[in-house]
Amino acid sequence: MASSRKIDPVKTALVTWLDRYDPNGYLRLPQRSATVGNPIFGIALSGGVDSMVLFQALAELAPVYTFSLLAIHINHGLHPLADHWERFCRHEANLHATPFLGIKIKVQAKGEGMEAAARERRYAALASAPVDGVFLAHHEDDQAETLLIRLCRGSGLLGLAAMQPIIRHNNMFFFRPLLNVSKKTIEDYAQDKNLNFIQDPSNHERRFARNLIRHDVIPVLRSHYPNVTAT
Repeated sequence: MASSRKIDPVKTALVTWLDRYDPNGYLRLPQRSATVGNPIFGIALSGGVDSMVLFQALAELAPVYTFSLLAIHINHGLHPLADHWERFCRHEANLHATPFLGIKIKVQAKGEGMEAAARERRYAALASAPVDGVFLAHHEDDQAETLLIRLCRGSGLLGLAAMQPIIRHNNMFFFRPLLNVSKKTIEDYAQDKNLNFIQDPSNHERRFARNLIRHDVIPVLRSHYPNVTAT
């Protein structure tokens, strides 16, 4: 008789990624955390559904793969609820008995615009954390959006390669294990696990290119090409 146990697609994708990139070998570099034993990895925890799902899955798998987690929240201070979001993330980390690091940054847009400035400051802040690498919750839909944004901006071949599963930036390694996981799968996981998460209202503002593509462009493309976001 076939097993009736429900397959966990998020954890399955994460296990596949961890096995492929071998956290007990390749990912154990450099030992920035100054630990003698197991590595410490950060999880960029915004409080949104994507990062909360990745945090939940990593917290469950950390003992199996013998690494420790540090929940890192970057407070941009750009929204009236920014401090509330940081407190939410701290609370969720405490519920998982996971150490928490909140970092406040100041974002000043120059020629590149507010989005790009915030992203650069965020990566710099994450790179300053005392960890061996940082997990990011970018997923399949993010990948498609990034590709379309870069295409519209006339990026070259390197830009059209979109996001990579592992990058090194500001002398820190960043890991993206969910690039083959859809947004719907992530949302279903959150519902099945009854996870708490916050919703940033700015995610619906069309003045940001990514939101315009997410809410207006991709739905039209998906009506003609159902697998448009598949990587």
